[in-house]
Amino acid sequence: MVADHDDSSIINDRGLTFAEKILSLKSMSNSGPGRNAAAAGDFVISSVDFTYVHDVQGPLVIKIFEELKGEKVFDRNKVLLNIDHDFPPSSERSAELHNRMRNFASSQDCMIQEGSNCHQYILENFATPGMLIIGADSHTTTLGSLGTFAAGMGSSDVASILLTGKTWLRVPETIRIHVDSPLGPGITAKDVALEALRVLGTDGANYKSIEWVGKGVEAMTIDSRSTLTNLALEMGAKNSVVFSDGVTRKFLRGRNREPGMEIRAGDESPVFRDIYIESESLVPMVALPGSPGNAKPVSEIGARIPINAVLVGTCTNGRLEDLRRVAAILKGRHVKQGVRMIVTPNSIEVYKQADREGIISTLLESGATVTSPGCGACAGLSKGLIGKNEVAVFAGPRNFPGRLGSVDSKIYLSSPETAAASAITGFVSSIEEVDHK
Repeated sequence: MVADHDDSSIINDRGLTFAEKILSLKSMSNSGPGRNAAAAGDFVISSVDFTYVHDVQGPLVIKIFEELKGEKVFDRNKVLLNIDHDFPPSSERSAELHNRMRNFASSQDCMIQEGSNCHQYILENFATPGMLIIGADSHTTTLGSLGTFAAGMGSSDVASILLTGKTWLRVPETIRIHVDSPLGPGITAKDVALEALRVLGTDGANYKSIEWVGKGVEAMTIDSRSTLTNLALEMGAKNSVVFSDGVTRKFLRGRNREPGMEIRAGDESPVFRDIYIESESLVPMVALPGSPGNAKPVSEIGARIPINAVLVGTCTNGRLEDLRRVAAILKGRHVKQGVRMIVTPNSIEVYKQADREGIISTLLESGATVTSPGCGACAGLSKGLIGKNEVAVFAGPRNFPGRLGSVDSKIYLSSPETAAASAITGFVSSIEEVDHK
């Protein structure tokens, strides 16, 4: 432990990682005129700036909250109930669970939102740099794209947060992933993340804080950065962050939000591991069925693999930038006969803007189906599930058996560009195959 720090000295400490800095600042046990800086491995009790639940975990969180004899949530302005995983409801059971959440939100006078994916909705409306955000969903790491410490926790942990506004954390060690230069044509943040998954696997970053750094990351939009921080979860990360910068501030200004507390890792901070990704050598990537860690270049798959379905959307790749890229590839072309392509914008805002830009019309004219916003088939509940022995290309977060329906199906995880190209050819294909026709 480093002794006798105030807030400014912690923020400017050259020897502390992002996770060490922000959890030091949020730590209840370290409050006071002279505080100690938390180091990796320390346990801290931290104040939570924002927490949320969705319709899969939400009803259980509410049940536990009531069993804890909770009467009122700690701060109604810092709690969001979000209905997105099965909305509109595909069953009577889902409809009743949604009503359970609506009734709780009404009794607590706290926020509730229906339709938009929870992570995207919070990016659009609430998250600012320096916040500690806890959600009852593993992909809460997505929100690190705005310089927050964002992590998913289980139902009992989040119920406790609803009651107290606090949680305990072990300060994670850090893995720093360097992307050396801006990405080349046809290469996306999804390809960067899949390359990192190829190196780390699905457990190489277990309970680690991943910092994405380098000129390649700095050149990315918030949409692309969110893909990186989202998929860090698939590497096992506790949280994932892109440091706030001019891109972040521009995004926040466009939404009339303050820049928050900008925290960057110290340039002398020690890390568990450094990983270097050379942008110039990156190619379109795909993760073979079974695990996001089964990543390899599309060109190395071998035999042409016929597909039945293509799905684009979710908290990983349903943002406006993704839909723009898919529409640009499909414009003037058509989805292959026998292939169904399903596109799910991940928020109402994204859907509206895509409609204004003519993206929705382009997708429909190309033979794709556009669903209502939300999580889509990724929750395995509705909106485009696949059947036994079917093969899908999925621009989403996971390709574990049964993720999109049948456990006997096969899912290839890809970027939106690779998904669009595959929809046109009817095989697992990179954009290069379409462009060369």
